[in-house]
Amino acid sequence: MEAAIMASLAAIFGLVIGRLWDSRLEVARWRRDQCVRVYEHATSAYYKVREAMRVLALTEPETSESEAAETQVRAAGAEWDRWMVAVWLHGSEPVAEAIRQVDQEGDRLLDTIRSRQLTWEEFRAEREPVARRLDAFIEEIRKEFKRSPVPIRVTTT
Repeated sequence: MEAAIMASLAAIFGLVIGRLWDSRLEVARWRRDQCVRVYEHATSAYYKVREAMRVLALTEPETSESEAAETQVRAAGAEWDRWMVAVWLHGSEPVAEAIRQVDQEGDRLLDTIRSRQLTWEEFRAEREPVARRLDAFIEEIRKEFKRSPVPIRVTTT
């Protein structure tokens, strides 16, 4: 009888421990999934902003075309800001710092392209610092997920 009680208690204890372990793993998996989603959307928002900035950069300033292009930059920038804040909320400290640096370089680029029309080559040169910061952002994400570095760079495009 005593052995049966001990076996029952051990089984119940095992179930409780197993459920606690599963819950902990489930929370960790949910957090990782949130981070992946946020990082993917932030990167996508960056490319939308970059494309809108490219259009603005190649447009003559103080024209109706440049006003329309700047409106597109603002709209894309609002989406970027939303996902950047999501990275700050869900991401690790190194990833949050890396996206802050992307944002700072993006602001610098925007100041440059608002002031004058650029050629395609000039725009590519001006966006290099932002692209390098994006590379660093992606590398921080890979480190967070314990992935090895990759030789692919945004700055090569």
